[in-house]
Amino acid sequence: MSFCPNCGAKVDDETAVFCVECGRQLRDLRPSATRSAPAFAPVSGEFVPEEVTLNWFQRHLGWTIVLTWFALRLGGVIVIVSLGPTMTPEAASAFNGFSYLVGIVVGSIVCGWVLRQKKRSLWWLLLIPVPFGWWVFLLLENKRVEP
Repeated sequence: MSFCPNCGAKVDDETAVFCVECGRQLRDLRPSATRSAPAFAPVSGEFVPEEVTLNWFQRHLGWTIVLTWFALRLGGVIVIVSLGPTMTPEAASAFNGFSYLVGIVVGSIVCGWVLRQKKRSLWWLLLIPVPFGWWVFLLLENKRVEP
């Protein structure tokens, strides 16, 4: 007897191609010499899914956005404070524009990753150039059912 890797239902027929419970295609459930360990371990006839470990950023998607924004602003402030006395007003203005551009690019990458983790559309990225548009990413509900 084996189990469906998708839903955990018992599969009595070893030649079955599809699970009768969830309807998904079954992977090769026969033991293989190349497979080192099963994806799940049946204990007394029950399905025990493989434990998925999330890192800190995956568990705290909102804080990931906030810390990215804070790190970008802190980096800009450190450069301005350290180079400020020697910078001309034109150079400071150019650095400000460059800092804004870097913030848009890095913020878009991080917010895109967060949207993918939340199972949301990337069309939400169009709100990034809007002032305080990134706050919307903190308010979006996570549609991911399981990790």
